[in-house]
Amino acid sequence: MRPALLLVLLLGAAACRPTSHEASAPPPPQAAAPARPSPAPERARIQLDAKQTDCVEQWLKGHGLDAYGNPRGTMYAGGTPTFDETTGKSVDRWTLVAKNRPEALQSCAVAVPP
Repeated sequence: MRPALLLVLLLGAAACRPTSHEASAPPPPQAAAPARPSPAPERARIQLDAKQTDCVEQWLKGHGLDAYGNPRGTMYAGGTPTFDETTGKSVDRWTLVAKNRPEALQSCAVAVPP
């Protein structure tokens, strides 16, 4: 009876093996790697003269805002909002003011690049 059992096991194992046609089939297509977004273009730095700087700082102070255009008393991780810890890049203070309070720069005739 053992030789019969051995024969059944061998036939079962042979039936489970892929045929030569299946073994040479190309692998299924894999999903393409997602395209990386292109980095944002560098914005031109905002230039202020001494008179414009004083004007914007007075505007921010008069509206109860901190030096970056956020409400006074705002807490920042790392102590300053000019450093982005996720990218490792620094941002100019005036770029933050332009983002948060563009009207402060406009009221002092500061040219803001597009």
